[in-house]
Amino acid sequence: MRPIGFVGRSPSEGRLARDLNAAGARNVIADLRALKSAVVELRGW
Repeated sequence: MRPIGFVGRSPSEGRLARDLNAAGARNVIADLRALKSAVVELRGW
């Protein structure tokens, strides 16, 4: 499984994204509208 991190509209979005990447997230998104394209990118469809 390839994890996708979600930071939403957090005031500490940059720090949270770095933490999620360090924890193993392959992709980090801030807007759920980007989820479909993130999944497609990871799956290679």
